[in-house]
Order: sequence, then C-alpha cells, then structure tokens
Amino acid sequence: MPARYRSMLSAGGHCLPVLVCLLLLCLVAGWGCGREQGDGSAPAPENTAADDSGSQWLAALEQPGAGEGNRLKVFIFYQSSTRNLLLPEENEIFRTERLTDQVKQAIELLARGPAGKGAVSALPPGTRLRSLFLFEDGLAVVDFNGAMSRAHPGGVWGERAAVYSVVNSLTFNFPSIRRVKLLVEGRELETLAGHLSLDRPFGMDLSMVGSPLSGPGGAETPPEETGEAAADAGTG
Repeated sequence: MPARYRSMLSAGGHCLPVLVCLLLLCLVAGWGCGREQGDGSAPAPENTAADDSGSQWLAALEQPGAGEGNRLKVFIFYQSSTRNLLLPEENEIFRTERLTDQVKQAIELLARGPAGKGAVSALPPGTRLRSLFLFEDGLAVVDFNGAMSRAHPGGVWGERAAVYSVVNSLTFNFPSIRRVKLLVEGRELETLAGHLSLDRPFGMDLSMVGSPLSGPGGAETPPEETGEAAADAGTG
C-alpha cells in the first residue's frame, strides 16, 4: 500500500478520529477537501466514515414516490452455490448525489445476499461496513468489521470470492473506482483468512464470472483474465 495512504489509514483503531480532525482542519484552512493538493500530497477522501450502511437509501426505493429517475441499475457479484464462479445479479440502488452513498448501498446488497437461487453472499455472516474512503486517483478503501476475517471459513477460492465480490461490485458499477483496498477493523491484514494477501489494492477481474455482462455504459463486457486472480491463486 502506498506510504501516503498508509500514513492516513494504518494507525489502527485511532485512525478514524485523527483523520476526521485532519479533514476538519483542512476545511477551516480552505484547502478544498476532495481535491489533490498542489504540492502533490495525497488527495483527501470524499468521506471518512460509514455513518450508515446504505440501508436507508435502499429502503427509500420502496417508497411510493421513488420513481424511475431515482433508480440506478447495478450488478452485484455473488458466489455460486455449486461452482467456483461469481454470479452477477442485477439490482437497483437509489440514485443519490454522493457517490459514497451509492457505494454503501452496493456493499449492503452484497452483504445481504442475492434475491435469486443458486448463489450466496461471498462475505462471511455478520460482515458489515465500518468506513469508506474514495480518493480522486480511483482508489477506494473499504474497511470491514472483524467478521470479514474472523468468520471466514478460509480456503483459496473462498477468500478470492470474498475479495473479488467486493472489488468487482465496485469497479464494474462505478467507473471512477479503479482499485479497491480492503481493511479489517481499520487495519491492513497480511491475509484474509490465511491464503489471499491483502497487502495491495485489487483491480477488477472478471475471469471468475461465468457470463457476459452489460456494463454501466451499455456495452457488453465479456469475462476476461486480467492476471490478478490467477496470480492470487498462487499465493495460497
């Protein structure tokens, strides 16, 4: 993980209060949070904490006044119940002004599991989003609670499925997100559950997806081997 992000996010359980204070100072000083500093330092994240899981926005879709203009189609990647594949399921999220609120909804849908049969959530039971950071250079830092690692059954495929279900669900649906860094309880773990290293950000990899997809732009995106998942398979 780049040193400029590590310095902001690797301070353990104390990192969030410190970062919030820094962002408040940033606003007071008129630096313009969310924009890259002129001296080349790290850009400030769009927001600093998951003050909600996104469930309130998903609930808004059920309200009578939620018209088509408020709905945004997304594909959430779940784990096949019978094969070593990720299966995309089409869902809807509330079209919020802030990208962070859209991302939270996608992660909430991933944690809830699919509506259809034949697939399950690749995230362990009890996994919840703690905080979310979006940077202007395309990096998303997603911080989960301890269940993400503690409750994971392990295994090379299971760990890859958990990681890439998150990575693909974000990078496929939100073009401004190109890489995803996973933290657990605010910390960078060596591995998720003994096999897959979490020491770097991950990019989209559709090699584990069994069917073509229609991306946000409408163009069909076939499954492809980016090399990342294949390389990860050798780390176990």
